[in-house]
Amino acid sequence: MIAGAEIVKRGFKKIGFLAVLLPALWMSFSQVAVAGVCVTLDLERDNLTEADQAAAKLVLQDTFEKEGVEVDRSGQMCTETYVLYNLRLGKTVNATIRGPKGERTARAASIDELPHLYSQMVKSLLSGQPMSTSSDSLDRTNATNDQMAPRRAQADSIWYAKIGYGSAIADDFHFGPLLGVGWRYELDTIGIDASFFNLQFGLDSEEGELSGEGGINGSWVKLMVLYFFDSLANSSLYLGGGLSWGGTAVSESGRDYSGTGLQAEIGFGFEFLRASTIRLFCELNATMPFYYSYDGSDSKYTPTVGLAFGVGWGGSGMQVVRVVN
Repeated sequence: MIAGAEIVKRGFKKIGFLAVLLPALWMSFSQVAVAGVCVTLDLERDNLTEADQAAAKLVLQDTFEKEGVEVDRSGQMCTETYVLYNLRLGKTVNATIRGPKGERTARAASIDELPHLYSQMVKSLLSGQPMSTSSDSLDRTNATNDQMAPRRAQADSIWYAKIGYGSAIADDFHFGPLLGVGWRYELDTIGIDASFFNLQFGLDSEEGELSGEGGINGSWVKLMVLYFFDSLANSSLYLGGGLSWGGTAVSESGRDYSGTGLQAEIGFGFEFLRASTIRLFCELNATMPFYYSYDGSDSKYTPTVGLAFGVGWGGSGMQVVRVVN
């Protein structure tokens, strides 16, 4: 009986030892550093407060992780080390990130904009491209107030003018210049395009001289919905569709054909500088009437196609409202 009790006693001691050892081992393994990028502060140059310094370091670590980079927050198994320091002068803050992929320095109008600035700087470092409004480092989520100048809400309401070249299609092609003016209101993914006096002038020629045939075709007013494929990027392809009210006037073989009515509109284009108040775009557009053009006894179906280049600028009548939670 004594031997049995001793065995039981020893068994309980082993169980107690394991009960203490296993949690300790688990905590030790859970605290093992994961190899990755390390972020350190240059405290000799950084003049932010201690609280802001700690916050800036955490924000930069989070920024690397958002870009798919493994981060070693313990600083024990660094594959690469990036040094950060911020110089605050008045309200502006100059931020510098230096590491194995280079160095980037940029200015924020206030300390609140540092997360946006870090996003641009990290994107630039990882891509190897310089920081600029035309590079992939800038998008519609990280543009600073100075870069938007004026604010993004104003940039989303733009007036534009376009010019290009196209053709009305009947029995023959009637080539000539096209022009138009319009207004766009753009969200990240969806945009509304209302344009006016979209005209295509048919100026057919024979052996370098005007033939007397051609015409004027287009829409007096057009409304389209645009879909941007890369909604947050600084540049994006887009597809549009909508309706217009317009008319056609085509001369062929000495006969004049004309018609007026509702038309379907399809556009496919590429827009640049979406993070600024300026827009540049090129667009391939097709206009398909829901009617025929007549000359009194005969009829023709006369769709129009064209390629146009446009420039837009932000409106000045809108205000930015900042909501503080």
